[in-house]
Amino acid sequence: MWARRCGAPERYPSWTRVIVQSAMNGAIGWVVFQYMGSISVSNLDLTRSSSVGHATPTCLTHWLRRNDISTWSDTQVWEKWFAYLEDADAYVSEHACAPEHQPGRADTCSNVGVPVSALQQKLGYPLGHGEKPSVNNDVLYGFAYLFAVLAGLNLVGFMIHDWALIHRTRKDDVLDWPGLNEGFPFIRNFGVLAGWRILRMLFSVQGRRKTPAFLCGILMCPLICAWSLIVLLFFLTPSILALFFCYPVRMSRFALFFILVATGIYGVAIVITQVVYLSSTTMRPRYALVWEVPDSAGDCYCGCSYPISESSLYRILAIGATVTFQSLLSAFRCLKGLRRTQWANLMSVMYPIPVAVFEVFWTRPDSTKGFAHGPPIQFRKEGEPVQGEKAFDPFALMDEQPESRFTTVTLKPEFAYDIDPRGRWKPIGNVGRNLDGPSLPKMQPGEYRTPTEVIGCCGFPCMTGGYQAIIVSDSEEEDEEAEEAEDVQEQVSTYARVALSQEGEKEPAAKVLGLASDTQEPSSPTSASSVLERPRANTQNSIKTYKTVRSIQSTCSRRQNKLQAQLAMLTALTKRPQPAQTESIPQSLTSVSCEDYAQSEEEAAQDKSSSAQHHQPSSNSDRTSVVSL
Repeated sequence: MWARRCGAPERYPSWTRVIVQSAMNGAIGWVVFQYMGSISVSNLDLTRSSSVGHATPTCLTHWLRRNDISTWSDTQVWEKWFAYLEDADAYVSEHACAPEHQPGRADTCSNVGVPVSALQQKLGYPLGHGEKPSVNNDVLYGFAYLFAVLAGLNLVGFMIHDWALIHRTRKDDVLDWPGLNEGFPFIRNFGVLAGWRILRMLFSVQGRRKTPAFLCGILMCPLICAWSLIVLLFFLTPSILALFFCYPVRMSRFALFFILVATGIYGVAIVITQVVYLSSTTMRPRYALVWEVPDSAGDCYCGCSYPISESSLYRILAIGATVTFQSLLSAFRCLKGLRRTQWANLMSVMYPIPVAVFEVFWTRPDSTKGFAHGPPIQFRKEGEPVQGEKAFDPFALMDEQPESRFTTVTLKPEFAYDIDPRGRWKPIGNVGRNLDGPSLPKMQPGEYRTPTEVIGCCGFPCMTGGYQAIIVSDSEEEDEEAEEAEDVQEQVSTYARVALSQEGEKEPAAKVLGLASDTQEPSSPTSASSVLERPRANTQNSIKTYKTVRSIQSTCSRRQNKLQAQLAMLTALTKRPQPAQTESIPQSLTSVSCEDYAQSEEEAAQDKSSSAQHHQPSSNSDRTSVVSL
């Protein structure tokens, strides 16, 4: 909200962060493309000379280069490339050249002298007698361009999905699984194409054919899984992407999910490929180091072929494993929104969650007490937390309940201590779960003194140098004392309310207090101090009772001052001094009897009414002022 306080319009800070975070997510695939598509001399194992063909450099008038984008529009280069694929030895014989000085003819590929400028040029295809075109030489470059495309799709998917969720009206247009079945029902046919229905039928056979059907299903599982991957990568994912290009907002979540799954699968393929290359040196990709030499007939290039180094294969393996982990982790984050659209989350932004939320405990809804005291959810026992692992999602399983379609989640802070009506803190706690985060400050029963803090820059607490006291209690005896003190407070409050009631009250104060009746006079006047002394004598904690009484007396004193100010204003409006009887407000509530005070109140009211009838206001405004007061 700091950007909003600085004047940014609503939702613009969120949109800006989504753009930045989406660009960072897309940059991961771009980095993979740059590393795998820009293999240089530093990635070659120069200690291994050519094990295929001649160990001496090969010289040609035209050497095909790897990953040279500038030649993609040259038709002659494409013709030479197809000629190389058709017959590599014929291509070498046709383009052979003989340098004038022939330095490479005397040297071998293990000790050849190469110009420094040649180290910065792009590598070439492995050419020479005995060198054959191999798919292994093209695998890394193929993965590089594939990840570049997936990185671009991830970038677009992240931005559109998160922008739609932040938008005020388009947030409801992003489809979940029920919405996809309703809007595009033909998508379910891909499950039939994948062959999973065949396995379901084999595993559901009963009777004498159950065992043969079960064994047949086990044998067909690898084939159906492989076929399902083909359907997923080459049929279902392209279909989802086609729908995404037609309906970018509605299909953004499903398109992003399948793109991330495909990225994870291709990451696994990279890992498997690198393991194969590490286990067999003959299958490793080979690339040529090429340099230009002078030739009387024209251009002449010499080169030697070297396999990729083992350290480079390990780095590519680590990249593939990281891409797989991150992609599948992001894909799993899509599942909440795919199940129920109201449980969707932003894909490009990660939020910091304090560990104080653990252990996460909630139950099935109860008719009276909500989600705190009902029966346990599925796969959980009575008293078992829903999520107790601090490294995992605290909102797990909230979107997988039968009532998830009509529920939501609310975050708010709450005290970790019980606070009674008197303001005392009880360290027993009222959160209804185990606090698995960092421990709270420990406070012993009694008066706890803690330094006073103010919130300073960036939300950090700053000490003021002072202290504040917190009354801590966890004993049942003090609860009983608190109840007795509340009784005292209620009686004293009743006395104060009657003593400070408005002047036109008809019932006498003594009757309201129950100290006098219409048929029987009290044997002795009951004073306000006696009303306070009786409960105090029955209270075990006299100090707290005394503080309560003093607090009520202070309130009565403030009310008395307010009444005196109103009487002074009334006197000024009527332009005549107020009778002396109306100013006889008791100065001490603990020294005047209730009957005497009630009688004085009635006399003051009668004097005031007679005075008001004798002296009428001079104008309508004055009359209005008197009545309102």
